[in-house]
Amino acid sequence: MGAVAAVFLAAGPASAHPMTTHPSHRDPAVVTTDNETPVLYDDDEGGNASGDDPAIWVHPKDSRKSIVIVTAKEGGLRVYDLGSKEIQSLEATEAPRADTAKGRYNNVDIAYDVRLGGRNVDVAVVSDRYNDQLRFFRIDPAGADARTPLVEVTAPDQKFLFNPDREAVDEEHTAYGLAVWQPGRGETYAVVTQEGATAIATARIVEIGGKLGYTSIKTVTMPGSFPLPDGTTWTPCEEPGVLPQFEGVAVDQKTGVLYAAQEDVGLWRVQLPLTSRVAPKLIDKTTDFGIHDAYNEETEECEPIDPDAKGYGGTRLTADAEGVDVYYGPGGTGYVIVSSQG
Repeated sequence: MGAVAAVFLAAGPASAHPMTTHPSHRDPAVVTTDNETPVLYDDDEGGNASGDDPAIWVHPKDSRKSIVIVTAKEGGLRVYDLGSKEIQSLEATEAPRADTAKGRYNNVDIAYDVRLGGRNVDVAVVSDRYNDQLRFFRIDPAGADARTPLVEVTAPDQKFLFNPDREAVDEEHTAYGLAVWQPGRGETYAVVTQEGATAIATARIVEIGGKLGYTSIKTVTMPGSFPLPDGTTWTPCEEPGVLPQFEGVAVDQKTGVLYAAQEDVGLWRVQLPLTSRVAPKLIDKTTDFGIHDAYNEETEECEPIDPDAKGYGGTRLTADAEGVDVYYGPGGTGYVIVSSQG
């Protein structure tokens, strides 16, 4: 995963503006790391492990026992303590389905107090790109003190999230970005994006035969082209067969607002649940929003048609806009954090 710059956007209480930017007179805050996880290697010797999306499970009584769960794509999952020591490594195994393929774990999030086997458990929810489905891993309440913090509890033969059959799944426009939404009343949902497309889906997580699966899949198609003030229509340049996709997603659990990063476009605000009347709002744009590009087959890059074009973009996000999370502050305030991977 390449270097990123984190962009912080202030989010006010629900009764005020849903999101405001930092006042311009303030200097940006400097955030530094105090430790980092061991390097993973995306080659045969390293098990094709490419560290991607993390989630932090917070121990309910002792934060020192919290764990960091990281997807490593074809390399499976890694679990670390808060000192970045690896305490578990799980392979990307075949999904429990008749038409199975070995997994490719892309994104992960945490669901708390999910009903399973007559009790409430915490669960790591993972998107599996090679099987276009969700995978579920029960978290040992001992956290970092557990010998095996994660155990898979995925129910067999779950539906594909975006595709009608295995042949379509093998084209790899499959489950990609992921966030958990828990609106209350004992309900838990996964919000999932589709690789190479503009679709976003929600699926309700339920117990099935002593395991965890999902039902009630709902999908919306987000915009892929945009009218510009000069009267033209802008479609972000992508490689052939690919649409301007979403990956990073996060849900404000207090308001049910989904923040979704469309990599070459910007940051969207969408009110959940997803319905046909959903009215997404683009609240920040990438710096090159509106600049018309053409795909160069020789270089496999998108290049500006007019090198001097200025576009209609923002000033904070340099494409790709990738990871998103919500940081809660006091009194209903807080921040939406977006990684500006460009």
